[in-house]
Amino acid sequence: MEGKQRNVESIFNAALSQRSPIERAAFLEGACGEEPHLRTRVEALLRAHEEAGDFLIEPAVAQAAQAAQGGAAPEDEQPDAGIERSGTLIGPYKLLQLIGEGGMGAVYMAEQQEPVRRKVALKIIKLGMDTRQVIGRFEAERQALAMMDHPNIAKVFAAGATESGRPYFVMELVRGIHILDYCDQNNLDTAARLALFMDVCSAVQHAHQKGVIHRDIKPSNVMVTLHDSRPVPKIIDFGIAKAMHQRLTDKTVFTAYGQFIGTPVYMSPEQAEMSGLDIDTRTDVYSLGILLYELLTGTTPVDARMLAQSTFGEIQRIIREEEAPTPSTRISKLGDASTRIASKRKSTPGSLSHLFRGDLDWIVMKTIEKDRTRRYESVSDLAKDIERHLRNEPVLAGPPGALYKSRKFVRRHRVGVLAGVVVATGILVGLALATSGFLKASHDRDVARDATRRANTEAARSQAISEFLQERLIAMDPRQMNATDASVANLLAESRKLFGDDHAIVAGVLYTRAANLRSAGQLDEAKEAFEEAVELYQRAHGSRDATVALALSALTGVLADQREHGEAEERGQAALDIHREVFGDDSLQVALALEQLTDVIRSGDTGGRTEEIRSLWAETVATFRAAVGDDDRRTVSALCKYGTWLYERGLLDEAKGALVEALESGRDVPGLRSDVLFDAQAALLGVYSARGENDTARGVFVKLVDRVRELHGAESPTTVSILTQFGSWLVMHHDWEEARGIALEAVAIAREHLPRGDSVRLGAFDLLRGVTVRVGKRAEATRAYEDAVAEARACWGEDSPAFVDRLVRYGLWLASADDPAAAESVLRESLALARDVLEPGSETFVEAQAGLVGLLIESGAAPVDEVQALFASYLASVRLLRGADDPRVGDELARFAEYLAREGQPALAAQYHLEAGALARAAEDRQAIAETAVKLAALSAEIVRTTDRPKDEYRVALLAIDEALRAEPNREAWLQTRALACYRLDLLVDAFESIAHAAGLRSMLRQGDSPESLAIQAVIQWRLGHQEQASALFQRAMSLQPVLIVPAKSPLVREAARLLDSGKD
Repeated sequence: MEGKQRNVESIFNAALSQRSPIERAAFLEGACGEEPHLRTRVEALLRAHEEAGDFLIEPAVAQAAQAAQGGAAPEDEQPDAGIERSGTLIGPYKLLQLIGEGGMGAVYMAEQQEPVRRKVALKIIKLGMDTRQVIGRFEAERQALAMMDHPNIAKVFAAGATESGRPYFVMELVRGIHILDYCDQNNLDTAARLALFMDVCSAVQHAHQKGVIHRDIKPSNVMVTLHDSRPVPKIIDFGIAKAMHQRLTDKTVFTAYGQFIGTPVYMSPEQAEMSGLDIDTRTDVYSLGILLYELLTGTTPVDARMLAQSTFGEIQRIIREEEAPTPSTRISKLGDASTRIASKRKSTPGSLSHLFRGDLDWIVMKTIEKDRTRRYESVSDLAKDIERHLRNEPVLAGPPGALYKSRKFVRRHRVGVLAGVVVATGILVGLALATSGFLKASHDRDVARDATRRANTEAARSQAISEFLQERLIAMDPRQMNATDASVANLLAESRKLFGDDHAIVAGVLYTRAANLRSAGQLDEAKEAFEEAVELYQRAHGSRDATVALALSALTGVLADQREHGEAEERGQAALDIHREVFGDDSLQVALALEQLTDVIRSGDTGGRTEEIRSLWAETVATFRAAVGDDDRRTVSALCKYGTWLYERGLLDEAKGALVEALESGRDVPGLRSDVLFDAQAALLGVYSARGENDTARGVFVKLVDRVRELHGAESPTTVSILTQFGSWLVMHHDWEEARGIALEAVAIAREHLPRGDSVRLGAFDLLRGVTVRVGKRAEATRAYEDAVAEARACWGEDSPAFVDRLVRYGLWLASADDPAAAESVLRESLALARDVLEPGSETFVEAQAGLVGLLIESGAAPVDEVQALFASYLASVRLLRGADDPRVGDELARFAEYLAREGQPALAAQYHLEAGALARAAEDRQAIAETAVKLAALSAEIVRTTDRPKDEYRVALLAIDEALRAEPNREAWLQTRALACYRLDLLVDAFESIAHAAGLRSMLRQGDSPESLAIQAVIQWRLGHQEQASALFQRAMSLQPVLIVPAKSPLVREAARLLDSGKD
């Protein structure tokens, strides 16, 4: 009894490893032999296993994103748009220079004046482009972007509208170079490139969790800047494309229905189809795959130059149809260029190709699958697979077979393992396929005597094979198996010895060898082995046997993996025909074969076989219904796939009917794959959004939330996660109050049932923070921000750069919320932490310093000495970040100089302006030079008009006015100031020359003498000992405007009077 139980368990475990229901049925037929009770028990275990299937809920980003996009509005006529001038004020932002321009919008470098002074990037819709549709989508997008808070995404600081109502974004000004340039310029090896790429994935996943799809990921939108001497990639211009309607150009274009959205070379096939369908997050997965391909090989899968020379329709065809070579193949075929590319990666062409072969090939090719259902389900899945590769662990993109995992284990631990055990398991299980031919023959014993003898012989052999397999199935227990039994050669020899050179036995061995090769990614070898297995089965049992159909189905799968769609379709059709003959039209085997054939044709379709595919899908669903019933998971799964395909083809009415039925039927179906269900859910949300039925889409999301609650409990992390996603979806649709309610519910559950430090709990608090900030409830938003910071502290720790960055954002929020005392406290804390965690030249460190310095300058409450010390530290950090000679450092110097001037420190202010002027002159910035000259002249005049200053201040005044005169040497007032500065320093000859120059200018302009000029000349002449000339000059000054001797507005004339009076005494 105990042996029988072990037998049942062994066969059950082996059956679970079969690749498809068809293969599982064939295996059971051989393994159980003439023991129907044994097969009954095993099948009962298999059904129980399937019914216990999970309902793994993942963040419903695809649904939220698709629903948020909705149907595209018709494109408005677009007049030529104007450009703002430098110096224009938009709110608290002064436009400095145009740094980017598209058909609909322009990006400026701007200077924020308050509450902190800093350079930012401001994007605004061009004049004349502000149609209602554009503004509406622009507004929705910027509100979504404001929800994002990630160190690898260019931060959105603010948003607003001009006086005329045109909206704009204000974003972080990212200074760096494109990720490809950075990697090549620094000769980063493959591991370092993958590390940077994982940071990019983290940013994209964060945006997806907020319901935002980038749709235009490419190297020029990923900049690398240095933080703490560490490269940090930042995605820029995130998602703004969704608000735009532009014409097709060779640059990135953002258009309405029926036009490209994205950059062709990085565009996913579903974007290129332009069928009016909403795309989902997997389009970003595809674009990331192209970026990864380029990071690894230095080239894109499709030559951008070829696309540039192609017609519109040809571009679409190339993107949808042409398959890319694997990275290892591409690098080996680049010729001389491969040496240069490999050297940039500290490698050789051969070594690089070898490194790519296997994991990286599999990861890249899974990421850029033409069929989005075969890509990674999320960006986080892609990043995790790369991380597995870097840790030398098995990757999901690679074959999941035991042989592959065993090889990974050997590589990690460098010790011998029983790899042959794994191979032996597959070989022996594969032998079961040979038995189905014998069993079928036993049913023909009544046909004729020869057939009877053949059937009896084959039945006997079937029993022997069954016993042989059962022994080996028991031996599959690792405690009973040894390496010799696991040897492929030994097992093959043993099978030949037991059964003779039987072609069916050899076919079974070949079949399993092919399956193992397929699992290991050796597709060419697998194809060859499967083809030989088909031939041997045909010789053994005839061309119309079930075993031939099974082998043909397996061969079809390999050909589909190789993207040999034409040959795969031919083999799949042959398998289907045999299944019809053997099992009947309404059998499960025919349904499964139909599903495989439909998938093959769908994958290879370029758009001309829609009706044929629709017919095949309908037949597939109908056959499943007939074979296993309406409520079987396989029927529901096929209906989900059918509805999803209809949606992707833009057949919205049919898609809606199929998806509603599938989801309704699948509600109570055990074992239904969660990814299929969620694809259907996402498609249905997309259908409703495309039809403008957002209320119905909301209902679908509500049902999904309810379903999650039912399956996982109201207090589970999964429930909190789906609530957070629903809240983000509501935010995308501007339903702030309901989003706030959902966020409060998610936070309440998370606070009660999830531990502090849990990332799902942090997500809930982040949602509430973002929503309350958007609804304008400042007090509530501040509390929510405080809670989110506390959660981030628990989740990441105070020594995390991400937490310090979050704390800095909180401080800046408090400053903008008119709570300067709290803002100062938080910014001081963030700076204290930053000194231990970040380098002084990091972006976050500089922002914290800028925020605190700006706050103290604005309040005017702190002592000037303290503010000056903080500014000196800030300036040192800015120089580390941007370079000591960067002209933008001059902007910081000039702003601080203005603060000092307001605080009554003109000499100190002049010194900072002098330093700023030197940078402007080095950069040949004429506007900055002119502006600095005016400020220096004014400060110098203020200094020299008083008589009681230290000589050092007069020397600063002279330096300042000389720098001003370099810009404009013939300004009379400035020459008078210089004369007075020289006079204060007893440089009387210089003083006289300057005042004479000024007087000469007035004479040339026929403006007559100036009383103040005459007064200055008088005091200079007096000091030179020319008292008579001095008196005469003074008398002329008095005659021109005698009243000047009294008012306080003329200190120079008053000074001259005192000096001359003292001479009379």
